[in-house]
Amino acid sequence: MKVNLLRQVGYCLIWADLFLVFLAGHAMFVDPAASGAQYLREYFFAGFVLVEWIRSWGGFFDLFLGYFVALPAAVFFLIRFTGSSLIGVLLVRWSSARMQPG
Repeated sequence: MKVNLLRQVGYCLIWADLFLVFLAGHAMFVDPAASGAQYLREYFFAGFVLVEWIRSWGGFFDLFLGYFVALPAAVFFLIRFTGSSLIGVLLVRWSSARMQPG
């Protein structure tokens, strides 16, 4: 049961990334100069507030999130897309190997 659930989560991550391809296309062709901060501010204001709140903790959080938020939106989505797709593929492969008899 748990193996099948992990497989479904993997498929969900893979298929959800298809939508990110369209968002990355939007970022590259509509406004190539758009940054991650602008994208979050326009589309996910609650996410931007959360990121800014965590950045206000200072030190490492400000440097780490400040770096990723300042990236162009296309790069921001490419990093997000690659990470979640890789996790999805690894979950599907791992669960498929565990489900095979023998």
